Amino acid sequence: MRIEEAELEMHRHTKCVQLDLPRLNAIPTSTLAIAANPSISEAVLGLISNEMRALMLCDARKYPVPDIPLLRPAHPSDAQLDDIADSFLEGAKSLVDEEMSNMPEVIRGLYQQLVEPTETDKVSNAEWIEKHQLDLVSRRELMAEEATRATKIEKKLGVTLGGYQARSKTLDSKIAEAYKAFEQAKLNSEAFGTLYTAEQVIIPARIEKAQAELRKVETRESQLQAAYQELIERRNALAAAVASSSSPNR
Repeated sequence: MRIEEAELEMHRHTKCVQLDLPRLNAIPTSTLAIAANPSISEAVLGLISNEMRALMLCDARKYPVPDIPLLRPAHPSDAQLDDIADSFLEGAKSLVDEEMSNMPEVIRGLYQQLVEPTETDKVSNAEWIEKHQLDLVSRRELMAEEATRATKIEKKLGVTLGGYQARSKTLDSKIAEAYKAFEQAKLNSEAFGTLYTAEQVIIPARIEKAQAELRKVETRESQLQAAYQELIERRNALAAAVASSSSPNR
């Protein structure tokens, strides 16, 4: 019995609650139903809007979506609906189903009117003007969107280009410094290479000259040593002669 009552109570809920569909957690007070037919009077539209708003507020207050905070505090009146007999609800649903039964056929007819080609000679001047006006408005909107998009891209590319230009300037300076250092190193290398080649040619002559000087020094040293030895011997001989000549006088 309780299960049947629970099922019956669930059946009275809106489809959003029955199927646990996403729904709003707060409804603006200015929410109005959209009239599909211009012939609907404002009074009827107001009744529909009030009923729709009441149902949505009731669902938002009594059966909120889990883990979603409410946008404003709950009011007891929001969650109160007038009691309506089940038979009355079923009758209303039947009327809605009857009203909507031919809707697919109407939609198909309207769709066929849209997709079927129309002969140009059957199009009135007013329709041509309206078409071109719509095309002009559409193209203007597209041009405005593209202009806005192009402006944003231009600004972005300007920033990127500025970064590349600054980077290029820095790299140019570094490349110039590196090239200058390379040229100086090249000149130094060529100078040292020339000096090395010249030294390789001059070194044997310098060695020969040094060896000749060495031989002269050695010869001169030998001559001086011989002269020194001769002087020593003469000194000794003179000393002996002096000594021998002075001995009888004593």
